[in-house]
Amino acid sequence: YAHILTMCELYNLELVVLNAGSVESKVIQHKRFPSDNARFCTAQLKIIPAKKWIIEKAIEGYRVISYIGVRASESPKRTARYGTFDAALITPYEYLPSQYPRYMGNELQVCICLPIVEWSTADVFEYLDGSHNPLYDHGFESVGCFPCMAGGDTWKHKAFSFDHIGELHYTKMKALEPYVYRISTTLFSQVLKVKRKNAKSPKMGVVSVQFKEHIK
Repeated sequence: YAHILTMCELYNLELVVLNAGSVESKVIQHKRFPSDNARFCTAQLKIIPAKKWIIEKAIEGYRVISYIGVRASESPKRTARYGTFDAALITPYEYLPSQYPRYMGNELQVCICLPIVEWSTADVFEYLDGSHNPLYDHGFESVGCFPCMAGGDTWKHKAFSFDHIGELHYTKMKALEPYVYRISTTLFSQVLKVKRKNAKSPKMGVVSVQFKEHIK
């Protein structure tokens, strides 16, 4: 968070904070933890509230251009999705048709710019010239959310063990054990012991997640 405030000061930007709940509330709502195939945290805590705010501003008459720092080389999935894009303005629907309706671009004239979509990791660090998020210096590759509950187990383990913030989030996730009933990808599979209990319905099992003690 200190890094975000530093960037706002550096670029003289007003920081608008949108709050649509918490990861914990969404875990309870969906009765599962986020995973690579179930990124409800991204959709409901980032995309949807930001989309609502952007639409409101466009209706008020603002010319809205959303700058998103996604890079095609970040992962195979992003290469497949954004590999043919450049920094030219596109409509929200072109960027993510599953989340953005056509009218945002066609009627409200909202645009999205991907200014670094063609950049490599080396390009990013060369441009930042030492002003990057310090988490990168500790081996983290993605710090948009920290810790990322939808990331792989290796990264969750590293984040939970990193500092008091990581340990705090681990404690919060551990407390959600009684609310989690469906697990396709566990929160932390290599340190979780999953027990299936008797289910009320033979078609639906109830899964209880037993957390081992976190070792620093």
